[in-house]
Amino acid sequence: MELQLIDEHDYARTMTETVLPALAACRSEGWMEPSHDADLAPLDSLRTAPTPRQPKRGTPGSPIFGEHGELAEVINNAKEDIKADASAKADAIRIRNVNVNDSPTNARFAEDANVGAGNADRAAAKAVDHTGQLHYVCYDAAKFDAVREHGATATFRGAVVISHGFTEFAERFAELAWYLLLDGFSVCILEHRGHGYSPRDVEDESLVWIDDWHRYVDDLAKFCSTIGQDYALGSPLYLYGHSMGGGIAAAMLERYPTIIDKAVLSAPMIAPKTGMPLWLSPWIVELACAVGLSKHIAPTQQYFSEDFDEQFYRGLSLPRARWVHDLRVKHPEYHTNAATFGWVREGLRMYRSVLRPSACAEVEAPLLVFQADNDSYVLPQPQNRFVSLVRAGGCPAQLVHLRGSRHEMTTERNEIMRQYVGRILKFLHTPLAEE
Repeated sequence: MELQLIDEHDYARTMTETVLPALAACRSEGWMEPSHDADLAPLDSLRTAPTPRQPKRGTPGSPIFGEHGELAEVINNAKEDIKADASAKADAIRIRNVNVNDSPTNARFAEDANVGAGNADRAAAKAVDHTGQLHYVCYDAAKFDAVREHGATATFRGAVVISHGFTEFAERFAELAWYLLLDGFSVCILEHRGHGYSPRDVEDESLVWIDDWHRYVDDLAKFCSTIGQDYALGSPLYLYGHSMGGGIAAAMLERYPTIIDKAVLSAPMIAPKTGMPLWLSPWIVELACAVGLSKHIAPTQQYFSEDFDEQFYRGLSLPRARWVHDLRVKHPEYHTNAATFGWVREGLRMYRSVLRPSACAEVEAPLLVFQADNDSYVLPQPQNRFVSLVRAGGCPAQLVHLRGSRHEMTTERNEIMRQYVGRILKFLHTPLAEE
């Protein structure tokens, strides 16, 4: 199939008049009970919408702790405490021992699955109390083919599960879902805890917090093994993970290596860019969380603003960036914008676990990993090491350095989008036996 990208000069009209109506014809949404892990304490999700706040300007795209010593005072005050508490902090950073024979099956997750039936009527669906349940959106390839959209392949190739990035949401990937559907793939998107319409554990609409990164991983594994497999219909099941969602996907592929047939990791957050050495960052955030700052906004992070900063998006596709921004303005559920100390702590803990050589050696699904040319949010060196360790473990892994790209690759100009989406589809088309 020849890839026909949406014309950037006519982007909003094409999305409104062509893409969204076709997606609506094959779209369903539902709710899933989170995976129940005996090691994790239950969370009491908020029953009300997050608290709106007055827009507040900040500097987008900064490393979490800044680049100019914003944490100098915290570091100086904490030095003695860190030295004295180093041993205790090391013990507190839990790295789970994985039994590689405990690979899940559908039954492993289905036993506690209370999966909501798909419902394209959001108003009716929201009338039901889904407190504590994870929200997802799916697009059915067979129903999409019935629309007889121009350029559709009408050949079913399996299903792709999308694991979105930090502060993202299902609708953010409508364009990518469109290209996948045209090429014969069903698409399933889980909104991670604290994002979109999934449960939240902090009242401020801008903040993202998680108590333990294993929740992300186990929830995604359960979603893939139930909803994803249902949409795959016995054909291959693929995984696409971007940024934070790419880091979660990498951890899931290590812990549950038999669920996915192939995976695409887009600028994956193997390690976040914090603005300070990776050996130091964990001690700072561990200390901050220990003194009660887990749910407080991290330094240099910004609250959501309704203003559209064209200067920040310069070099990217402004029509694509504005489309996503307008969605965020319209829906308070999409106003997530800032990391808490707790989220940073768990991101760093996940990084330490994902890069264990023994964990990387368990990956079985062939990988395609995209690395941005200019990434403000994640570090490239840990991505390189992850790919090398996966290869050393015997699993095929391609690393593609996408020249001229930034972190948000689905917001790029068509010049780069064509390479990006084209490489994804080519990778998914390649028979598994040839990887």
